[in-house]
Amino acid sequence: MKKKITPFEYIAYLLTEAALFMFLFKLIIYFIDKSNVKTDIHSILLVSVIVFGVLYLIIKIISQIFSEKPLLAMLPISYQLGFYTVQFLMVLDNSSNLVDYSNQLALLTLFFITVSVIDKVIELYFKEK
Repeated sequence: MKKKITPFEYIAYLLTEAALFMFLFKLIIYFIDKSNVKTDIHSILLVSVIVFGVLYLIIKIISQIFSEKPLLAMLPISYQLGFYTVQFLMVLDNSSNLVDYSNQLALLTLFFITVSVIDKVIELYFKEK
């Protein structure tokens, strides 16, 4: 039987998890920036999408296995909320400050496509199981 949570607990879990994912995202970007990688932007985009896609796949599987626990079942939602926030801030900044975020927005678009495919595959797998 699933544990019922209140809307306030749901919002608190969601915001806490999204903040944690945003911190991890910032940490990853910091390490990439400090490593002074000498490669083209397409390679960085591809590697980033693969890493974030694999991380999302792991999170999605964990949330399906532990669907009885609300905190773990909400992990994919929080993960996506963080990336939607980043995308919104980039689009807002791009439209108001004439900053070119084309490459970053391409990264997020590829990531959201990857997330959509992973969601469909995992849902089909657990539905058939």
